Amino acid sequence: GRDVSVPADKRESFDWRSLAKASFNDFEEAVELRHPALGDIRTALTEAGASIARLSGSGSTVFGVFDTLPLIPEALPRGTTVVRTRTSARVVPVETRE
Repeated sequence: GRDVSVPADKRESFDWRSLAKASFNDFEEAVELRHPALGDIRTALTEAGASIARLSGSGSTVFGVFDTLPLIPEALPRGTTVVRTRTSARVVPVETRE
């Protein structure tokens, strides 16, 4: 497979905010009109320091990308589940076997 890893000297300087300007989800406006709490969550993530806060796909998940481990925003609606993960330094090819 093709190696698409981020070189070690670039990992700390990756500019997520520049990527955020180019990222979008066509469903956000329509889904957030119907479910305003999702927009509130994206706003809370952004206010907590997320470089990117988006709906994934059709809105089953809201995610934020942070440069450092953030505190969980108090503005998140009651019952919100927060899952902290790390961004991998490289993409690992995956094969499906039947």
